[in-house]
Formats: sequence, C-alpha cells, structure tokens
Amino acid sequence: NEAALATLRASNLSGLAMAEAKDALGLEKEALIEKARLALALPKGQQCKVKFDLVDPEVDPVKLAKAQEFIERVVHRDLMPPVMQARWNGRLDGGNYTSPNYGTPWHGMEIGSMLPVKTFVHEFGHAIEDLHAPSLQRSVKMLTVRRGAEPLKQASNTIHSSDQTFDDEWVSRKGMTYAGIIRYHQGRPIHTEAVSMGLERMFVDPMEFRREDPDHFNFTLALARKRKP
Repeated sequence: NEAALATLRASNLSGLAMAEAKDALGLEKEALIEKARLALALPKGQQCKVKFDLVDPEVDPVKLAKAQEFIERVVHRDLMPPVMQARWNGRLDGGNYTSPNYGTPWHGMEIGSMLPVKTFVHEFGHAIEDLHAPSLQRSVKMLTVRRGAEPLKQASNTIHSSDQTFDDEWVSRKGMTYAGIIRYHQGRPIHTEAVSMGLERMFVDPMEFRREDPDHFNFTLALARKRKP
C-alpha cells in the first residue's frame, strides 16, 4: 500500500480522482488486515466467550462489539472473565480495566465515549494478566529480559506518575514505549502494558506488527493462546 500511495503521489491525477484512489487503497488494506485477523483465530473450542451484563448507554456498542469479536477469536477461554461490564468514565477519552483486584465487585472497563476500537481491545487485554497470574509473570519476565541493562525513564501518556518504561526499540518498530510499563502496588507487579499493547497492535495491523516487532508479536500471540513462546 505504501508503494501504491507513492505511485499515486507521483501521478497527475486530479484532486477528486486522487481522493477516490486513496479511498480504494484504504478499503483494500482494511480487507487485508481483517483477513490477517481471521488467520489468528484459535480453534472454536478454545476461543473465549464474554458476556456483558451491563453496558452504559454512553459506551459505543458497535466499537465494543467489534473489539469483543476480535478478543473472542484470539484469546483462550481460560484467560478472560465470562461476565464483564463496560461503564462510561464520564469523559470523551481515557480508559482503564478494573476488577475485584482493583477494588470493584465486577470485571470490566471504564471507558470514554469517543475512543477507537483499539482502546477497547487494549482494555480487554488487561483482563488476561488480572485473571491469570502465570500470564502476568510471563509479561514481567519478557519485559525484564527485553530491557536488559537499559535504564528506566518516566513514562508518558499515563495517568500514573510513578509509571516507568524504557526506550528499547519500541518506537523504531512502530510501537510505543508505553508497552514497556510494569505497574506495581506495594512492591509487587499487578499488571503490565505488554499484553494490552500487543493485542492493540495485533488488532490495528497484525501484518505490520509481525513484520516490525516479531518478538513482541510472537510473545503476545503465544500468551493469548495460552501456549509457550
């Protein structure tokens, strides 16, 4: 698609024709992405199934359903709570996962009313580490090994002032340093951003994710499938 766009830019198409050609390329790319998402699906008997017993009217049901469909295809049935809630956080943006481990009697997400589908996917991802302690341990180990001796730095784009991450090659691999966060409570890790960001990238474009950061892609896929890396 990038090569096709470069060819378009070098052409003498009119503004309208150029816009129509770009739209056609966008649809073609989205079709390829959806085909790649389908290729990641677990066998039916291993796929998770999530039921929502509460969805606030401010939460976009179409975006939630699209994210849920993706998660139910790629995440193992043992790694997702069977019943969740999706509550509005009173804002346009922002999202977080919550559960009894975080002080609420329910599992689910508190989310803004104008967020894209990938953010819903991201919040689903946090449920895996929350529900399945071995997954959290694997995430912490992966990030620790990936970081090596690299120094920690203050994380950006986070509401938690204590969040730290590391540069690694996240950005050069078309990701975000946010993926390197391990969040602690009373000295012990409670969740990371490795799985949530991995699933987010896998939803947005699994082909690009696999090409640009195969280690993170393979880790995310194996963990979501409840398999060894």
